[in-house]
Amino acid sequence: MKEKDISFEDKLWKAADRLRKKVEVHEYKYVVLGLIFLRYLSFAFDEGRKNLQKEQEGIPEQFRMRISEDRDYYLADGILYVPEKARWDYIVENATQLNIGEILDEAVETLEKEYPKQLKDVIPKVYI
Repeated sequence: MKEKDISFEDKLWKAADRLRKKVEVHEYKYVVLGLIFLRYLSFAFDEGRKNLQKEQEGIPEQFRMRISEDRDYYLADGILYVPEKARWDYIVENATQLNIGEILDEAVETLEKEYPKQLKDVIPKVYI
C-alpha cells in the first residue's frame, strides 16, 4: 500500500482554510473553479506551444520568436492563444504579491477581451 504524503495534504488544507476565511462558503466553488479553468487554459496553450515549436525546428531562429507570440499562428492551428498576463506561469510568479486578487481578476479580464464571444462572464471575477 502506498503511503500518503500527509505534509503535502496538510499544506493544501491550510491553504484552503486561508482562502475560506476571505470568501463566503457559497462563493468558494467559483474561486476554485475559476483557478482550475485558468490553469487548464494555460496548460493547453503551453502544450500547443511546445508542439508548434517542434514543428518550427527547421525555421531560422530570427522568425521563431516572432511566430511564438503571434496569436493568429496559434488560432490557425486550433490552439487558444493565452496572453502573457493570463498564463499560469505569470500567476505563479506573482502569487505572493499582496495584489494577487487584482492579478487574477486582470487575467480573467484579459481573456475576456481576447475572446469576448466565448469567455465574457464565463470565469467569475471574485478574487479582489
